Amino acid sequence: MKNKKNRSRKEQISGSEFVRADEFNEYNVPVPDSMRRRKKKKPERFEQQDTRMPERREAERRLRRQREQLETLEYIRGRELAREQEVIQQKRIQELMRERDEQSGGMTVTEIEPPEKDDAQQDIPDTVYYEDDKPSFTYLKMQDGRISEDSGEDIQQELSDEQMRERIRQSFDGGRDSDENEFSDESELYPEYDGYEDDPDLEQGEAGRSHRRIKHKVTPETATVTDIAQERKKEKTRRHLKRLVVLLFVAAIGLTVFLTASWWIPKLEGILDKPHDTIVNDGKTEGGNFPLKISQSGISDITQCNDIMVTLDGNKVVFYKKDGSQLSSIPHNYGSPVIDVCAKKIVAYDNAGKSFQVLNKKNTVYSKKTDQPIVMAKIGSNGYVAVVTQTEKYSAFVTVYDESGAEIYTWASNRRVVGICFNEDGKGCCISAISSSGGKINSVIYSVKFDSKEAVMTSAPIDCLVIQARLTKNNKYWVVGDDRFMVLDEVGNTLYNYQYDTDLVAFDMDERYAALYNTSVTQTHGSVTMFDCEDDEEKPCLQKDIQGKPRKLQLNDGNIIVFTDTSVESYDPKGHQLATASISGGYVGIVYADDAVYLMGYRDINKIKFET
Repeated sequence: MKNKKNRSRKEQISGSEFVRADEFNEYNVPVPDSMRRRKKKKPERFEQQDTRMPERREAERRLRRQREQLETLEYIRGRELAREQEVIQQKRIQELMRERDEQSGGMTVTEIEPPEKDDAQQDIPDTVYYEDDKPSFTYLKMQDGRISEDSGEDIQQELSDEQMRERIRQSFDGGRDSDENEFSDESELYPEYDGYEDDPDLEQGEAGRSHRRIKHKVTPETATVTDIAQERKKEKTRRHLKRLVVLLFVAAIGLTVFLTASWWIPKLEGILDKPHDTIVNDGKTEGGNFPLKISQSGISDITQCNDIMVTLDGNKVVFYKKDGSQLSSIPHNYGSPVIDVCAKKIVAYDNAGKSFQVLNKKNTVYSKKTDQPIVMAKIGSNGYVAVVTQTEKYSAFVTVYDESGAEIYTWASNRRVVGICFNEDGKGCCISAISSSGGKINSVIYSVKFDSKEAVMTSAPIDCLVIQARLTKNNKYWVVGDDRFMVLDEVGNTLYNYQYDTDLVAFDMDERYAALYNTSVTQTHGSVTMFDCEDDEEKPCLQKDIQGKPRKLQLNDGNIIVFTDTSVESYDPKGHQLATASISGGYVGIVYADDAVYLMGYRDINKIKFET
């Protein structure tokens, strides 16, 4: 049993676990197991074995070692070349300081004669040496994979002059910043000077040599940090000049485009316009409170004020909501009532009577009485009212009232006033006056400002009946006559004359557009002509034939709404049809307001939807 245990114990102990000879005690008895020192097992390493061939590994090792040695050699050479250039720079600075002192008559620096040249050095130019400036370094070279010191003669013999310049140039380029532009050739980096210029008075002797003016030629061998910095500064200045020239060129192009915009922008209009879709309205009358019944007094006029329908009859002025219900009803006591509308107010007056009043959609703002019968009354966008009366002394006497009813301006003429049109700001107006002589009618246009007694413009007599004139946004004048349309300049000279071929049925004007509606000879269709004051060419911007008997024309935000006896059509200034609707022909009054058309017949008023 005991032998069996010993065998199992021996089997468990490996060869590496047996004790060494020095572990026996002095009695040559093995140390007990509890005191025996066993060798620790190292952990197994699962490293990837290098499967490369031994020759390849040795070649790669040599190549890596040689590359490291070459990098070390290049680094040492660069440092030695930098030291050499620093010595040259110091030497040049001392030469320049010596020259300055000699020229200024100050301290004299004694020139140290260079060592005598042997026959092999006769072609080397003279160089001024200073004892403390001689380079104190040696060259290093690579030989058989090792770095060894050398005096530099072997290297200079092995490398040609061109190769040496290339090495030095590379050392200079290595110090540049990565964002600096490289020079294209050697002449840009090292500009040539005129060389040495000798003073003719000091050309002879030691004095001449000591006062020699130094103008060196910058080459890779003589270049210094100062020279390179100057060239970099020049290159930076050149880049800035190029950028400035480009910016000035772009600015000139932009200024030219801006100044000529009025010439080329109109030619591009319409190029990118998409086709307009025409909205076809059904023309069905709306329900609710419509149709509105007309009272026995009869409605004499229908119009719109601030997109609200307004009617005038013999007893009152009525404002309506969109659904046809009454917003307000303001009575009057006029025998022949007439109204004129601006953006938010209405002036109602008694034709040939002596009273008028200004209304808004809720009540009466003020009312006035005149001393003479009223011939005409007009209201401007700012609430000013011009009232034309006839006196014993003047055929026309114009009185202007402000928004509160105070009298602010008067104007008189022996001509008969047939039209007044306020300017867009309401602080002036154009007055159309006529007179007759020898059976012919002559018209004169007056443009007045309410803060000036004299007329701003008085036109020459026009041999037609001028119905209305208006000031445009570019200080020209639209003039609508019974047989022609005219454009006048700021002083009243005629710029354009458009003669009608047929009778004028309706017209409308604002500060930019003027639209005319003429009938045909057969009166079965008409033609619309439109003018734009911003168009440099004095000709119609739109001419379009409209089917149906012409009835009325209205401008709305630059678009034209044309009414015939059977339809309502809308067009933009370029002639694109925006909307159309069919209507019945039994109406006597019509007006467009807020995407709806109101039709007044003899007994009722209907409304149809008309989206544009």
